[in-house]
Amino acid sequence: MAPTPPVDPVPDVARLSGPNADPSHRTPPRALLSKPQFDDSNDGAEVDTEFLSGPAGASFGVRARGRQIQGEPGLSYITLNNTGSGFVEKFLLYVPVLEIGQRAPVLVVFHRYGVSEWDAYYYTSFIEEARRRGWFVIAPRAFSQKSFNRLEGQVNVESVFSWVNANYNTDSTRVYGVGFSMGGGLVTNYAARHVNPDSTMFAAIVNHTGTVSQAHAWSSEYQNEASNKLEEGYGGTPADHPFNYQRCSVIDMDPATGLIGTTTDMGRNLAYLPVRNWMADNDPMAYLRNQTTNFDGYLTGQAMDTTFTIVNGSVHSWNTLDETQVCDWLSQFSLQIPKSASTLADQDGNYFWFQVTQSTSGTFTPFSWYLDPAANRISLYNTANLNRVSIDATSAGLQYATTLKINLTTTDGTGDEVRLTNMTAPPVSVTRDGLAASGTWDAETNTFLVTETQGNLHQWRLNF
Repeated sequence: MAPTPPVDPVPDVARLSGPNADPSHRTPPRALLSKPQFDDSNDGAEVDTEFLSGPAGASFGVRARGRQIQGEPGLSYITLNNTGSGFVEKFLLYVPVLEIGQRAPVLVVFHRYGVSEWDAYYYTSFIEEARRRGWFVIAPRAFSQKSFNRLEGQVNVESVFSWVNANYNTDSTRVYGVGFSMGGGLVTNYAARHVNPDSTMFAAIVNHTGTVSQAHAWSSEYQNEASNKLEEGYGGTPADHPFNYQRCSVIDMDPATGLIGTTTDMGRNLAYLPVRNWMADNDPMAYLRNQTTNFDGYLTGQAMDTTFTIVNGSVHSWNTLDETQVCDWLSQFSLQIPKSASTLADQDGNYFWFQVTQSTSGTFTPFSWYLDPAANRISLYNTANLNRVSIDATSAGLQYATTLKINLTTTDGTGDEVRLTNMTAPPVSVTRDGLAASGTWDAETNTFLVTETQGNLHQWRLNF
């Protein structure tokens, strides 16, 4: 997040070469006078009237429109309608030349504060890196140039993934994310909030001095434009709407003490994911250096796969990031879905192997889990504010055969429901702690519901 963000997201030659030139910028990477100068100086939040005026779920007119960028083979500028947020999404898409049937990795580049998706084009060499490697590149606006991770932007990014995956041969196991400043906050929080194997998940991410804690950013930017944008996006101050800020942060960092909340940390969902933090040692945005250092310390303390790169530099700029080194590092990884985790849900939805239904919305639902195919056992524990989880045990490597064991315990003292899906026939018998019990079989949906009413540890056995 630049302290004085430019209004125009597309740099001009005078600004780059004159007395007010940005000292953090390399020699301009492109012949700007011959490149497209699109008018994208607005804040980007254009209402999608087609979506808003139709019935729920309707899709009217052309879903996407775009144009190829002259002189840039494979690069297009696309506007996506009917995103689901009520706002259109604009993004750059680079498509490599592929053999028939070949799939390629995807690199997603999230922009800094105050500029648009063209940030990736004008201020980084990621498109050149992708062209050399045969990768896709997506550079989304994420609803607005100043969105600070707000939910509308994340919904828009989901829609971009859905559209690109439906139209191109992307490799869903090798989707990588990188973000700078505000974009670093988005890549980390998006990765933490989107852990559904049926949708797009990142295989590895890079955070370059990102805004990873929104409440801490609000305090550090108090009464500046950025704090006003945060209040606009989250409905008010962190004191008035803490959950709105927490769910869109990867760590909940106390502005006064620097301590990270242990019950509001979306970052726990990154335990499966390689994360690299990158920072210049003298970046003038001191509070973002503080956030980056604390985020890496948090990951290290959680024994997660983290790498921290600190380089010499005294500017807040993409310039301090080495794009080749970043892409080399990312290319090592492919998506690995874990068999155990401590997970934090911020809303109903799919989290790894589980579909979560909360007891109460507008707050968090923690749950820990372990899937043991060798023992054919599901363990669900340390749960709170959880009404039900649904799971297709077969997709998770377990079987509806012999005996399926389910261990349940909670921290809030209430029972939880476990709904088993894709079950072709009900169990022949059920026990709870060795005593005869029963569940609810639904032949129409091929589901079996186990209802636990107590919070202390109990084991259910479904015998087939």
